[in-house]
Amino acid sequence: MEIGYLSAENPYFGATVGRVANRIANASFMLDGKEYKLHANEGNNTTLHGGLRGWDKYVWNASRHVDGVTFSLLSPDGDEGFPGAVLAQVTYRLTVDSRLIINMQAIATKPTPVNMVNHAYFNLAGHGAGPQEVYRTRLAVNADRYTELDHSQIPTGAFAHVGGTPLDFRTPRLLGDVLPSSEVDHNYVITRGLERPAEMVYAAG
Repeated sequence: MEIGYLSAENPYFGATVGRVANRIANASFMLDGKEYKLHANEGNNTTLHGGLRGWDKYVWNASRHVDGVTFSLLSPDGDEGFPGAVLAQVTYRLTVDSRLIINMQAIATKPTPVNMVNHAYFNLAGHGAGPQEVYRTRLAVNADRYTELDHSQIPTGAFAHVGGTPLDFRTPRLLGDVLPSSEVDHNYVITRGLERPAEMVYAAG
């Protein structure tokens, strides 16, 4: 019997998701003129968050630092059908002013798609505060565009502008102004070239 984070029903709580977070239609993709077949783990023909044994299912190696820890994983060539070996590293640091900093990097031996994601869920008001406090949280995302989805939540390959939509968090907004009437489950395209964080979350109060 599988329990906890190993359970197929667990929605990736706290996981590092990879090799490719999000969905890949038809459990396949083309790269440099070659088609790669992946393992389908959502429905009959969709690869979600890396496949049947994505990076969230591995035990990563860990090394401690004074103010944090680095986790590393070697994903072999052909892992879940993806080409090339990948050395992935994630470093978590807790600063003296109580900021959590997450740095991710991946080095591949050949061209391959990589889209690592931290899949943690936070209630900044505290775990015992209840779900209503989430609506009082302010969110800012430095993104002018997001990845367009079809009716099955699969990226179409097109980018859509956030302007005039519930997904526009370019200036801080209360989540309660958007949820639960609109779903915020999208891949944002972070705007490059600006010296500011990709995302900021503010607790209520």
